Amino acid sequence: MPKFGSSLDVLGKSIILDGTSFTVVGLISATFNLEVPSFSAGDVYAPVRQWGNTSLRNRKAALGLHGIGRLKPGITLEQAKVDLQAVAANLARAFPDANKGTSANILPMKQTMVGDIQP
Repeated sequence: MPKFGSSLDVLGKSIILDGTSFTVVGLISATFNLEVPSFSAGDVYAPVRQWGNTSLRNRKAALGLHGIGRLKPGITLEQAKVDLQAVAANLARAFPDANKGTSANILPMKQTMVGDIQP
């Protein structure tokens, strides 16, 4: 994995990974830890649709994907959870063989990563 010589001007530049071109849209510190076992500092985070793994196209693969996002301003965590549950229910109706019984959840990142630790 290229480190770009610690250069901060890589934003907007393209890199090729496994024959696919990606545009650098953000940077994380080397000490960043997502607390997800398969991730570690230095990993590349790419949109799922860009991955070449054919298992990602198999709805029955049960890969347990994790995502990171920000809530739209004015949207509460509870509103987002209700919306995501509706998406999961719609997928279960559209793909009953693969999505029946599957779910999705939203957890606050800060609470998940640091728990009750206070300054």
